[in-house]
Amino acid sequence: MLSSYDSPLQGGPLASPPRNLMAMLSTYRLLIAMLLLVMFHIELGDRLVGDQRPTLFLTALLVYTVGNTAMLSVSMNRNQGNSIALLFTAALLDILTINLLLQAGGTQSRPLSLLFIIAIFGTATVLPGRLSLLVAALCTLSVLAQAALRVYRQQSEVVELLHSGILGVVFFAAAVAVRQLMRRASAHELLARQQAEDIRELQQLNEKIVRRMRTGIIVMNGRGQVQLINDSARMLLGLAAEPPTLIGQAVPAVLMNAWRDWRHNPQHLPRPFQTHAGGATLQASFSALSRGDFEQCLTFLEDTRLVAQQAQSLKLESLGRLTASIAHEIRNPLGAISHAAELLGESTTLSLEDQRFSRIITSQSARVNQVIQNVLNLSRKQDIKPRQLDLIGHLREFIQQYREQAGGCPDIRLDSATSSIAITFDPSQLDQVLTNLFDNGLRYSYQHTGRRTLTVIAGSDPDSGLPLLDIIDQGSGIPADKLPKIFEPFYTTEGQGTGLGLYLAREICEAHQTQLIYLGIDGEQSCFRLVFAHPNKRWLP
Repeated sequence: MLSSYDSPLQGGPLASPPRNLMAMLSTYRLLIAMLLLVMFHIELGDRLVGDQRPTLFLTALLVYTVGNTAMLSVSMNRNQGNSIALLFTAALLDILTINLLLQAGGTQSRPLSLLFIIAIFGTATVLPGRLSLLVAALCTLSVLAQAALRVYRQQSEVVELLHSGILGVVFFAAAVAVRQLMRRASAHELLARQQAEDIRELQQLNEKIVRRMRTGIIVMNGRGQVQLINDSARMLLGLAAEPPTLIGQAVPAVLMNAWRDWRHNPQHLPRPFQTHAGGATLQASFSALSRGDFEQCLTFLEDTRLVAQQAQSLKLESLGRLTASIAHEIRNPLGAISHAAELLGESTTLSLEDQRFSRIITSQSARVNQVIQNVLNLSRKQDIKPRQLDLIGHLREFIQQYREQAGGCPDIRLDSATSSIAITFDPSQLDQVLTNLFDNGLRYSYQHTGRRTLTVIAGSDPDSGLPLLDIIDQGSGIPADKLPKIFEPFYTTEGQGTGLGLYLAREICEAHQTQLIYLGIDGEQSCFRLVFAHPNKRWLP
C-alpha cells in the first residue's frame, strides 16, 4: 500500500516523510532544472544539451519545473495528505523527464543518466523497500532502453549496453545501501523516541514525587537563591508566593545562616529554627550536588514535630514505668493518712484548732492523690486514635456541652473566617486540651473582670497555611518572668492547683504533632494558640 509505512525491520520508517525532506528534494530538483535551462541557452558553437531536439528538451524541462514547483508547494502544506504517493509520483516524474531529456539531447546527453540517482536516493530514503527497488528497476530499464535505442540507431557501440548494465547494478546497490542505512536510522530514531519518552515520564514522575512530598526540598545556588522548591518547603518556610515565582529569590536569613554554618563545617548539624513566630520548628540538612562543589546545594527541611512525637512517646513510656512502680507505695500510706484524718475529724473531743488541722490534712491528702492520679494519667500510654475532624463543627459541639456542664452560663464567643477547617486529632484528647484551656481562661477572666468571658478564634496561618486555634481570655496576662515556667510540670500560681494542666495539654498536643504556645496581647490578655499539623501529614502509629 502507498498510504502507510513499514516498520524499520521491514525496510521502512515508522512515520510519514518529514515535510522538510520532501521540500529539500523538490528544491534540489528545481535547481537541477534551472541549471539545465541555463546550459540549454548557452551556445558555444553547439548547445551543451538538447541540441538534437531542442523543443522537446525545453518542453520537458518546463514541465519538470512546473511539476516540482507544485510538489514543493504541496510539501510545505501541513495537510499534505498521502506523502508516500506524492513522493512516488515525483520519482515517476523524474524518470519520465530524464528519459525525454536523453531523447532530446542525443549522445552528448548521456551523462544525464546520472540524474536517475536523484530519484533513487529520494525514494530509497523515505519510501518502503519494495517501492524503492521498483524505482531502481525503472531507472535501470530506462538506461538500458536508451542504450539499446542508440545501438539500434547505430549512434553507439554494443559495449554501451554493458556500461548501462553496470550503471543499473549501481542503481540497485545504491537503493539497497540507502535502505539499509535508513532502516538503521529508523531503528535508532525509534529507540531515541522511546528513551526520550521514558525520560519525560521519569521526569514527570520525579516532579510529582517532589511536589507531593511532605519533606521540604530546595535547590539553591551559592548566593542562596532558590532554583527549585516544592510546596512543602514553601509552606514550612511560610512563603506566600507559589513555587514558580520563588525561583531566583533568596531563601530566609535563618536558613541561609544554617547553610553557611554547614558549608564551613559539613559535619556540623544545624540547630532547629523557626522562620516566623508560631511557625513550625524546622531541621535542615544539606547535601552538595557534586563532590567538593558547594555552589549548588540540595536542602531538606523536616518538621521536628514528628521527632518530638517519637521522643514524647518514649518519655511517657519511661514515666509510666516509674510512676507505676511508686504509685502503689505512695497511695497506700496516703490513703491511711486521709482515712485517719477523717476519723479524727469526727471526734467530739477535738478543739476547733485540731479540727482545722484535720481538715488541712484531709484536703492536702486529696490534693496529693490528685497529683498522683494526674501523673498516672499522663504516663499511662493511652491509645491515640487520630482522625480528620472539622475543627469548626467540633468546637461548636464542644462549647455547647461545656456551657451545659460548667454552669453559670459562661460567655464563650467563637469567631472564624471560614465555615470548615480540617485537622487530624483524637477527638477525646482534643476535648481534654480544650477543657483545660477553657477552665484556665474563664478563671483568670473572672478574677480580672468579674465576668467569665472567653474568645475562641479559628483560622489558618497566612504564611504556612496550617490550621490555627486561638483561645483568648480577659485576664491580666502572664508576667514575663513567669512565661518560661508555665508549661513546666507542678508549676502553678494557684494555691489549690496541681501545676499539671498546661503541661498535660502540651504533652497531648506534641503527641498529635501540634504546637501549644502562649501569645500575650497588649500585656493584658492571654492567648494560647494551637498550631495543628497539616491534615494530610504522615502519622506515627
